[in-house]
Amino acid sequence: MSNSFQFKQFSVFQQHAAFKVGTDSVLLGAWVEVSSVKKVLDIGTGTGVLALMMAQRNADAIISAMEPDFQSYEDATLNFTRSPWPERLRLFSNSIEDFNPSYRFDYFICNPPFFAESLLSPDLRKSAARHLPPGWLSLLVEKITLWADEKAVAGVILPDKEFYLLHETFVRLGWHLKRYRRVIPFPDGHKTRIMGEWIPGSTITHEESELLIRDVERNYTKEYRTLTSAFYLNF
Repeated sequence: MSNSFQFKQFSVFQQHAAFKVGTDSVLLGAWVEVSSVKKVLDIGTGTGVLALMMAQRNADAIISAMEPDFQSYEDATLNFTRSPWPERLRLFSNSIEDFNPSYRFDYFICNPPFFAESLLSPDLRKSAARHLPPGWLSLLVEKITLWADEKAVAGVILPDKEFYLLHETFVRLGWHLKRYRRVIPFPDGHKTRIMGEWIPGSTITHEESELLIRDVERNYTKEYRTLTSAFYLNF
């Protein structure tokens, strides 16, 4: 199929997507711990890549996904239908403001818009996909708290500044950081993203690690290839 990204067990049709499949989603989807969860919510699924990764990684989980952008929703619908797991994937056209689930979730996954404060793209759909509206991070945590069961975990990837803004909101609403991983693109580069998992409670200890994507020769590192090997065709 044209305009698609092929993974080992599924493909992502992305003709209408404001943004194509990227490294952030694949990293987050491969890194989070979902082996024992039962009900997953992908908030802002786009074309559905994170939801599909969750379905591949956990054969017992029911994955719900919401996507308010109609064109991305159309792509996700096709991707879910064509996947090996259509019976476990549920797609909603709601925004985070008007979503009203009938049950609670034990895992939340989200690759949010990138930036809280930066210049907007002249393309309105790309701006909506890349930039956070004022107060959106607080709203995200408030909704996760509302929809979470007592053992819920939330996994998110963001740039440094936005990550710490999100963390402050989680702490304010009674969550703590379980673990996080800094993502560094090159040995001579600065970190560009942080992946984190939060759980309810006030414990302040957490696990931390770093992931280098490419080595000094600009080849993918063994660690990165190992982490994503279940998904990328060439790994």
